[in-house]
This record gives sequence, C-alpha cells and structure tokens, in this order.
Amino acid sequence: IAKNNNIIINNTFSASTGANSVVTIGSNNNTLENNTYVLGKSDGRIIQFGGTTAINNVFIRDTFSDGTSGTVSDTGFNFGASTTGNRCIECIFAQNLTSQVQFNSNNANLTFLNSTFNSSRVAGSAAQSRHIVQWYLTVNVTDTSFNAISGATVTFRNNTNGLQNTVSTNPTGLTNATNITQYIRNSSTFNYQTPITVNASRPGYDSNGTTVNLTTQMITLILLPTGYPPNITNVTVNKTSANPLE
Repeated sequence: IAKNNNIIINNTFSASTGANSVVTIGSNNNTLENNTYVLGKSDGRIIQFGGTTAINNVFIRDTFSDGTSGTVSDTGFNFGASTTGNRCIECIFAQNLTSQVQFNSNNANLTFLNSTFNSSRVAGSAAQSRHIVQWYLTVNVTDTSFNAISGATVTFRNNTNGLQNTVSTNPTGLTNATNITQYIRNSSTFNYQTPITVNASRPGYDSNGTTVNLTTQMITLILLPTGYPPNITNVTVNKTSANPLE
C-alpha cells in the first residue's frame, strides 16, 4: 500500500513461498477492516511497515493468521519505518506467531485496543519504540435495589491517580465502552496503569467506587446508596409572653 487514505474492507490476503510479507504499508491514514491475512510461508511477516513513514493506519476487526508451523522469524507486525498513531481495534493475532510484533525501528508505536494477542511475544527494543494496550471498560451504575441511575458521573483514574477519562451513564445506567489503558511499554520497560479506580456520583446519592485490575474487556457494577437527608440545625426561640400565639 503505497498511497494514502485507502479504505480496504472484507478481503483475504495471503503470502506464498517467495513473498516476504502479506501486506507492506508505506503510507498514511489507511483503514483496513474485517480482513483476514494468512501467512503461508516460514520466516515471513504478515504486515510490514516500510518506506519512510507509515502513520495513522488503523486495523479494525482484522484477523492475522499463521498457516505455517510458527518458525522463529514468523512475525505479525514488523516495524521497519518511523511510524506513529497506528492502531489495532478488536483484532485477533494467531497465537503461534513467534513474534506478534517486531520493533526494528526507532519512533515506532502501535496501540492495541480490545485486541487478542500474546504480549510475551512482542520483540525488539528499538529506542523510543512503544506499544499501548487498552481495553473497553463499561460501568453499570444502579441504586441498592439495582434500579438504573441515569446521569451519574463516572471517573477513571490510573494507579498514580491520574485521570484517564470522565463519562456519564445513559438512561439504562450504563456508560459507553470506554478505552482504558492497561499498560504502556516503552522499548522493553512496562509502565502499568492498573489497577484502575472507578468512582461514580450523582446528586441525591452517596458516591461509591471500585478498583478494576483490567486485563481484558469488562463490565463492572457500582451501587449508589440513597443519600442521607441533610442535617437540621435546632433553633431556639425565646418566649417573651405567656401567650404561645404572641
């Protein structure tokens, strides 16, 4: 793929003997959705990022398969160019790929959102390369009788109390699926953001929260008790007459 701004949907791509990669991307702002990529040779690569740059390419619900025995050089994504802003959303990587991702270039990064892959098979420690792993987290906010609470404010904070996101519940008491970061790997260093602290609040209810150790997509429940009535200050009235009506 040498030109920018392509949309490629519902295809099957395969590489046979003699092909180094199934697809080579040396361009920007491409969308590849609902495609299947089959690596049909040993020592091959499914997606090769090459050329000068490969920026802001997104893969949506794509499947990356290895039809070989999984030799030492079989690779899912291979970064050989300066790449930023590339994303895999709800993608599936074959478990027998020896390297799910191989970073061979500086300034290469990739975000996995709600994708199935083997994090122990990310190889390469090129300087300034990184990948980010995120999952969908949905929150269900109800009262203690499990009645939905609409309009509750829900906040997500990482393990250093940094705010990741703020959302509101809909009439069914649910938030939209929110992208929450599990960890950021810079070169070979993991920076975990979990556990995530989730707090919910709404006027008329007591606030409540929970912690989530996010390793896959999740739905979590938060119950909000009805708020206690406000304190009433006693008022003393000095009587100046025996007649209580005066």
